[in-house]
Amino acid sequence: MKEYLLTPTNGRPAFRFNGEFIASASSWRKNARMWTVLKAYRTAGGKWVIESIGETQPDNQENRKVDVLVFDTPEELTRKIGHGRLSEKLYVRLGFNEITVE
Repeated sequence: MKEYLLTPTNGRPAFRFNGEFIASASSWRKNARMWTVLKAYRTAGGKWVIESIGETQPDNQENRKVDVLVFDTPEELTRKIGHGRLSEKLYVRLGFNEITVE
């Protein structure tokens, strides 16, 4: 287990936890000016942490947007981050074989 400190840019406090990085997915493509990166972590206590990073080209830290979301279950996670291409790419990398849709 490793200690992580994820700092959102929306004025929320930072999130510190012990856990492991599981997977990431990116919407980047050639000549993209803006894209999103989703990073998934699992805490030592079993919670799921998703870091959503909005990137811009050129790499400009002032325009970088970071949000952090915490979930108790995979079902809660998939309800919140949805069923778009980027989230589905992340689900595959997380090894989720089935997604519940309500």
